[in-house]
Amino acid sequence: MKKYTLFTPEGMRDTLFEECKIRRQTENTLFDIAEKNGYREISTPIFEFYDVFDHRKLNFPQENLYKFTDNKGRLMVLRPDVSLPIARSAATRLRNEELPLRLFYAQDVFRVNNSDTGKKSSMRQVGAELIGNADDLEIFSLATDFLKSFNKPFTLEIGHIGIFKHLTKKLKENEEFEKLDTVRNLIARKNSPELNNMDIDTALKQLPKMFGKAEVFEKCNGLYPEDILDYLKDLYEKLSKDNDVIIDLGLVNKINYYTGVVFKGYVGGVEVLSGGRYDDLIGKFGYNVPAMGFALYLDDITEQII
Repeated sequence: MKKYTLFTPEGMRDTLFEECKIRRQTENTLFDIAEKNGYREISTPIFEFYDVFDHRKLNFPQENLYKFTDNKGRLMVLRPDVSLPIARSAATRLRNEELPLRLFYAQDVFRVNNSDTGKKSSMRQVGAELIGNADDLEIFSLATDFLKSFNKPFTLEIGHIGIFKHLTKKLKENEEFEKLDTVRNLIARKNSPELNNMDIDTALKQLPKMFGKAEVFEKCNGLYPEDILDYLKDLYEKLSKDNDVIIDLGLVNKINYYTGVVFKGYVGGVEVLSGGRYDDLIGKFGYNVPAMGFALYLDDITEQII
């Protein structure tokens, strides 16, 4: 018997019985919600040309991609993200469609993860993209409808990537990409001790502490752009009327195509949804339109349901 006959690849697993049933039922429920809100289904190829994701500033490290070549020797990757292929499709096949485009999907994404991290290398996502519309509340409404469908308490966490980008502008100008990624990761992990040891602005060091309810805005002390804070205050007031909402000014994302509001959704303390505004992404494919979307992690929410 060959060595790997009885094993699945690292980060992969078999899905069995009740979990399969719940996943299918959950997808159908979310599909119904999306369609009732005027969204249409889209499906992109499971693999794409490497060039689609070869944008250094978007932060898709090639060591995290499953790569192979086609029969013409061209470099391909298993899809590590859904928004980029949809952006490509919006700029090509959907370019002449009337805006806004309301799209939803259920697709697998693939990212290399070492087995000792406990993270999956194959993830099923159900999500939506609103293209050609600058109204953030529409996507938030759909995302909360998704979360409410599970009949479990949930929390929304909102921030704005513009704060991080404003504070790290000097790093980007100097092309200190490694330092930028280090700062991003430390803020994401709320690792204040290591941040305090770095030669960076005080405002960056304070970001992990800017977390909580409305009182967060009182702690800013002029450290952050007022226009962004005013926007988040207004958004917080609107969303918190019917939802449990947390403000997190240090909310950043390793995938670096977001340009505005970013958010996450939690059920049972587990992150099951994330998204944000990415107004510049489709322009990289030659079609300058605003866009916003989110993805729900089907595997993670299924574990909360079972």
